[in-house]
Amino acid sequence: MSEFQNLMTPLSNPDTFNARSVSLPTTDIVTANSLDANAQLGTYQLEVLEVAQGQSLVGNQTFADKDAAAGVSGTLTIAQGEWTYASGNPSSFAENEALKAIEIEVTATDSIQEIADKINADSSDVEASVLLVDGSYQLLISAPSGEENALRISGSDASLDFLNFNESNHSNVTETQQAKDASININGLNVKRPSNDIDDVIQGLSLTLNKASPGDKLTFSITEDKDTAKTAINSFIEGYNTLYTTLKGLTSTTTDSETNETKRGELANDGTAKIYSPVCVV
Repeated sequence: MSEFQNLMTPLSNPDTFNARSVSLPTTDIVTANSLDANAQLGTYQLEVLEVAQGQSLVGNQTFADKDAAAGVSGTLTIAQGEWTYASGNPSSFAENEALKAIEIEVTATDSIQEIADKINADSSDVEASVLLVDGSYQLLISAPSGEENALRISGSDASLDFLNFNESNHSNVTETQQAKDASININGLNVKRPSNDIDDVIQGLSLTLNKASPGDKLTFSITEDKDTAKTAINSFIEGYNTLYTTLKGLTSTTTDSETNETKRGELANDGTAKIYSPVCVV
């Protein structure tokens, strides 16, 4: 009975009869993660012009020991927003008002590893790590992807200049990667998003952009998936017939023609167990 009840569950779910399928071609450019019931039907042409990436900043100052006191102190303020560049250098910054700037208190006894740990301990999505490069250690600070999530870093003390990246002081930091939004063209429309995980462009379809490939246009369709409902119905019919056969054997009374011996099913005298419904057929 419990197995039969489980077979009825999909039939009571509207999504079973509103299921969709997507015919995305085999490609390493994008990955289809999920397709919801009631996803928008249609044929689409997708071109990935740019993938999103987060800004990465590395302090040029090197340290022989990542766990030794760095001898720097003060307040490190890290804001997130969008940079405008002039001649390849950051010139003006529009702070993202939705993201609160973080403040890291650095003491003279802190190592660069401890500075990184303090940044990572904050609840923001800004991340820091210590890299071993050519036998010396450097501090790398990274932002989440998206143009409006880039970093402006300012230290309250001159000893923190090796991490400053702001309008007036950025020469001691190398920007190894600029912040970028993902950029796609869908059916002739240009769309930008801060992340490579996109689930709000085509209703009901979640995609991950893996790499940029301008000029490669992927054509795919979202159609009704009738097989999901058909499978659920056929499973119900099969389950019903199995239940019917089982209950019929348990509730029936038979007489052996040779021995004239009467055999009763275990539930032959239980009126509530008797079933009179016909067998289901496909």
